Amino acid sequence: MRPAALCASVYDALLEGTSGRYPSDTKLLYIVGCSMLNQFLNINKGVAALQAPEFTVIHKLFLTPTAAMPTSSSPSPQPWSVLVLASLGGPCFIHMDRAIEPLPDTKSDLDIFTELASRPGLTGYNNKSDEEWLREFVTATPDLPDYETFKREGVHHIPIDRPWVAFRKQVEDPARHPFPAPSGKIQIYSRTLAGRNDPLLPPSPGTLRRGKVRATPRGTGIPSNWSVRTRGRGSTPRCSISLA
Repeated sequence: MRPAALCASVYDALLEGTSGRYPSDTKLLYIVGCSMLNQFLNINKGVAALQAPEFTVIHKLFLTPTAAMPTSSSPSPQPWSVLVLASLGGPCFIHMDRAIEPLPDTKSDLDIFTELASRPGLTGYNNKSDEEWLREFVTATPDLPDYETFKREGVHHIPIDRPWVAFRKQVEDPARHPFPAPSGKIQIYSRTLAGRNDPLLPPSPGTLRRGKVRATPRGTGIPSNWSVRTRGRGSTPRCSISLA
């Protein structure tokens, strides 16, 4: 199932539904991995939007402002009571073992999703334990040792011979490695689009109101790395929001 709205436009989707040209009127909302009232703009609008569906579930560990809304809250486990394979954004991986056993009446995220999947009769959703999943992830990750070694050492550093630099080839040798644009450079203005004088294809990256975006078929002369995004209000943190 694909989301019916951009993450930053979810409040509009909840409040407007089909009247706002969204595909459906949301009846059920399941939120996991984010606190919308903390992370999105327009708190008053968010409060109203979270009260719009008939049934809302907040899947959180802590009682954030979103979880404190008058909805159904699902307790998730403390992070120190689950097995985790973590990458801290640097050249290293960490095996985070359990510090304590899960507290009573709590389930891991995977346990919760597996149980929910079984209710409508979905099969094959999860056939592994937490550690079996970690073993598979470690095996599939380049440069990591075998699982037992990784678990015993706890931390594995990835050797690098030089700092990672974005677009290194284009920076060091722009003549041989140009960007896929008419100028060969990163463009913030397109003369090609400006010559079209089309309000739905502005020459500079920008936003358009919802419903006013046009697809750009191949072979039209528009740079392949040029895109137009529909308008969204608020930030777009990484999160999972399911609309039904």
